[in-house]
Amino acid sequence: MYQDREIGGKITSKASKLLLWIESRALRAAARVVVDTTANADHIAATFGLDRHRIYALPLATDDALIVPRPRPPQNQTTGCPIRVLFFGTFVPLQGTTKIAQALDLLRDRTDLEFIVIGDGQAAVTAEPYLLNHPAVTWLREWLPIEELKRQVAESDICLGIFGDGGKASRVLPFKLYVALAAGKPIITQQSYGLPDDSPPIPAIFTPATPQGIAEGITLLAADARLRSQLSEQSRAYYHAHLDQTRIALRWHSLLNSAKT
Repeated sequence: MYQDREIGGKITSKASKLLLWIESRALRAAARVVVDTTANADHIAATFGLDRHRIYALPLATDDALIVPRPRPPQNQTTGCPIRVLFFGTFVPLQGTTKIAQALDLLRDRTDLEFIVIGDGQAAVTAEPYLLNHPAVTWLREWLPIEELKRQVAESDICLGIFGDGGKASRVLPFKLYVALAAGKPIITQQSYGLPDDSPPIPAIFTPATPQGIAEGITLLAADARLRSQLSEQSRAYYHAHLDQTRIALRWHSLLNSAKT
């Protein structure tokens, strides 16, 4: 609450200090604190005055049956079908949706690409001018059932991550990337991101969090069917090796066993 929310639109200095004290006290009282990435663990320790060794960075809880869609072979340059690029997520600064919209605008003359954009939110107003009249963009602003979202992911060739640049965006591994990895999808995302404890870097194309950088990443990956195929295999293998339900259960068993000692 202290770092992510405001009270009545503007948090006062006194209220801010009180909220920080309450949350710091609550967190220091815990035997173990669980977060999602090591970067967030470092941040929480520094912000709230916690001992870093008491903070564990575990993967987000997932249900493989809900998020793993039927795999679809990557498109290549001989099928005649456009390469389908998918973004899904809430339109908030962390996602970098305005930058994504501007990147798609830079690619509006590419007839070999099509873009599916799923989501809405507070930052949609700044993205609208670039998305609404784009000839290759389909923008689905309504809430989609999980089965429909799985279908959209399965039918995509490239999935876009987040491009919020610094701050919170640089400390998270968003759930959308769990979904894309589970589906075996080639990913384009920003260079700065977080990871759970003992997790290696994800397989992805990393770009600067700028419209030009995003557009160049899409162009590079769309032109290289072999690279898309390699990333597809690596994504699925990474998810099962580090993020699936079995791995999460093992991490929690380890955490609970350590709490007994």
